[in-house]
Amino acid sequence: MGYDLQVADNLRILMVGAEAVPYAKVGGLGDVLGALPGALAQLGAQVTLILPRYRQVDPQRFQLERVIVPPDWTIGVNYVNHGFGLLRGRLPGSAAEVLLIENDHFFDRWSVYNAEGGRSFPDDAERWIFYQRGCLEVCKLLGLRPDVVHAHDGQTGVVPAYLRSTYSGEGVFQGTAAVFTIHNLAYQSAYGPDVIAKAGFPGHWFYPLSPYEMNGSFNWMKCGIAHAHLVTTVSPTYSQEIQTPAGGFGMDGVLRSRSRDLYGVLNGIDPATWSPQRDRKIPRNYDLGEWDAKRACKQALLQRLGLPAGELDVPLLAFVGRLVSQKGCDLFAPVLHDLLAHRLRFVILGSGANEYEDLFRSVERAYPEQVRAVIGFDDELAHWIEAGADIFLMPSRYEPCGLNQMYSMAYGTIPVVRAVGGLNDTVVEVAPGADGGTGFRFHPYSALEFKEAIYRALVAYQDRPRWERLMANGMSRDFSWASSARSYLYLYYRALMQARS
Repeated sequence: MGYDLQVADNLRILMVGAEAVPYAKVGGLGDVLGALPGALAQLGAQVTLILPRYRQVDPQRFQLERVIVPPDWTIGVNYVNHGFGLLRGRLPGSAAEVLLIENDHFFDRWSVYNAEGGRSFPDDAERWIFYQRGCLEVCKLLGLRPDVVHAHDGQTGVVPAYLRSTYSGEGVFQGTAAVFTIHNLAYQSAYGPDVIAKAGFPGHWFYPLSPYEMNGSFNWMKCGIAHAHLVTTVSPTYSQEIQTPAGGFGMDGVLRSRSRDLYGVLNGIDPATWSPQRDRKIPRNYDLGEWDAKRACKQALLQRLGLPAGELDVPLLAFVGRLVSQKGCDLFAPVLHDLLAHRLRFVILGSGANEYEDLFRSVERAYPEQVRAVIGFDDELAHWIEAGADIFLMPSRYEPCGLNQMYSMAYGTIPVVRAVGGLNDTVVEVAPGADGGTGFRFHPYSALEFKEAIYRALVAYQDRPRWERLMANGMSRDFSWASSARSYLYLYYRALMQARS
């Protein structure tokens, strides 16, 4: 995008989404909403982030103050009016304001999204209707007048529709633009037709091919796409992929109809958390060219995992992520035994489908001197792996943006990725015999292509001076949120032009 917006001119932005670091994190959305508001505030925007107040959010720890809510100020869901509490504070380390809507009936639960056993909560639709309407009711209560409401993913897909209908006559929303971001099109928040009435819309608005209907369901993802002034995704390549039958999850036609208003903005990473120079969780900090310190991190990681730590020239490969087919886990079984016949080591950190957890456990049992499978999640260990590994594997079936490949490059760890979504946009292919590039890519979704890409990386690893140049290439890249925030500012102003024309 040919622009360079440096300031936001006090643009008022309301950010809504289900999770944000440090209050709640399940996936990449939490990282985005924990970083983007602060990056926008640094450019001069007035940003307010509204979240549900989940059980784990301790008001004292986060220095949250209670806002008085009149007892007759309620949020209507399924013809029932629910009271609510409100907490206010600052997003840690930033000038962005955070508001948390409190209702124990809906959000005093053990997890953000799912009941025990991974099933959706039976009142899932009502919970998120309460939150979405609550965000707009809070604006009325506090007199907030957002220029832009930026809604993220399916749980907030009805917000743009409310702004265009139920709340369009409210003074605080006059001239407000709606931007809707798709973080993962696979999760569409689709509910039965009866939910449209629970959300407060006339039942006759639900009809085949309406902005609310998709395959017989009230589809909130479609709702957001149809009603937002602009739609964004989390990488340029992903914005193209979701307009195809192969990548559109049934929504490709809807997205093609909005193609003129659809943009891809690459996510960033927080250098205060993910940089080898400042990371407080790794054994030793290091900067570009300080390869002895990185090797010290590798040695410490091997010792922590109980793997032989005396031969640091043996390449260490790593995978960190959810153990699901989306992440390409089905490609590992056909290649691991061939790879492990060579002199290398492999560490896995993650949890997910039983079949993949069992696969990696069995590989560790078969190769106890080469493999460690840590099933579960350990944030500190994830940092140690990024700092200590040589090669990071991401053979994703699809990847809207991806963060681990950016973390890896920042730490001088070379990624091997499938060239899809944000992986395609961030990893530059290493050409044979050349010093340029930051990683190794493959495209056809096959175990053979994956294995060949790993072998290309292993061959390059044997040439130490060349490998160090590749490490330096990755560490020199700028994946900070500042660039992404400027891209969003440009889109906010475009959305405002639409809303006020």
